[in-house]
Amino acid sequence: MNVDTLIVGRGGGSIEDLWAFNEECVARAIYNSDIPVISAVGHETDFTIADYVADRRAPTPSAAAEISVPSAAELIRYISVSYARMHTAEEGRINAMYMQLDRLKPRDPQDKIDALNQKLDMNIQRAENAYKIRVGDRAGRLNELSGRLDALSPLKTLMRGYSIPIASDGRILRNCSEYTSGMDFTLKVHDGDVECIVK
Repeated sequence: MNVDTLIVGRGGGSIEDLWAFNEECVARAIYNSDIPVISAVGHETDFTIADYVADRRAPTPSAAAEISVPSAAELIRYISVSYARMHTAEEGRINAMYMQLDRLKPRDPQDKIDALNQKLDMNIQRAENAYKIRVGDRAGRLNELSGRLDALSPLKTLMRGYSIPIASDGRILRNCSEYTSGMDFTLKVHDGDVECIVK
């Protein structure tokens, strides 16, 4: 099975609910894992032994999912930088070959020059083919990761019928105790906002 990253975690709970992540066998398994492990146990204020032996700790499971996948902008920038480096390197090689040809022309017979020209054309073609293959691979990887990012988008959750209550100060309302009679709040749904009042 080809796995890039493991996320070990669960949502919030009492200390008893999270105690499994303090067990020695769990800590040893995370520490000895050859695959990078992100620990995402409970909420941001919860800490377990798993957090200290993992390669990285995330405050929540959803945050772990976000940091385990690079952003599309970063991948595009990486591809652009890689292309620029490849282009510069191949351009330098080609210029060096042209200089070599220039040195050979006055004293070498035409057939050797022709052979060098042929070799140059072959190297140019090989470089172009390698570049096309590499860009194609990167583009495929970018599409795959973009799909994974899209699947993690909060908008996808909203389109399934869920909504997010937001207080006037921008806080997300999570508990009944945060609502008071007559309080204004905004209900964010997938296609806009609904202004609400608590009765």
